[in-house]
Amino acid sequence: YQRRVRALYFLGAHLTSHLPFVIRMISVKHVSEVTETIVDQLANSYYQEWPDCYQDLKIFSPEETALDIRNRFFNQETYPSQLVALAEEINDDGVKIERLAGGAALDVTDLPHPEFTIFQPWMISVFVLPEYRSRGVAVKLIKEIINLNFGRYGQKELFLWTHDHHRLYHRFGFREIKTIQYLGQDTIIMRLDKKDVQI
Repeated sequence: YQRRVRALYFLGAHLTSHLPFVIRMISVKHVSEVTETIVDQLANSYYQEWPDCYQDLKIFSPEETALDIRNRFFNQETYPSQLVALAEEINDDGVKIERLAGGAALDVTDLPHPEFTIFQPWMISVFVLPEYRSRGVAVKLIKEIINLNFGRYGQKELFLWTHDHHRLYHRFGFREIKTIQYLGQDTIIMRLDKKDVQI
């Protein structure tokens, strides 16, 4: 089962409008530890960002995307595994709330290309909601995925692909191994060896 979802880092401009809340901290949790509402919001964000990828997988709605997450990414002991970034905030009434800020995942594979299906696991679906971009959320998610992969799961390598954010991943020790054509664009395949991790 292949999940052809891009492992991308979305660079956003600094926010130009005042947000109606104060962010106290960003935490990262496993998807099995968050509310059903957060899971549904994550699924909706993923589907709205990558509808063509999900439709290739015969997933045709946010509801089906949420079902896919629940069916395949809830196991904490191995991958596939989904992490969720949550912003702890205080609203105008002084009430503490948690909001979805983004997500990232590990999967068995993320590239339907025979040469690369033998490589695993892959970091996929790195996404930050627009209102939380330029706040370090993606970097935090990437670090957590790397720690999960090489720590708890005991893997020796980690792969990803990206169209244009390879310089970001260089910061963590990823190295380019090949450029191919995928989805009509130059696509850079990257690998991170355990000995090269930089976080």
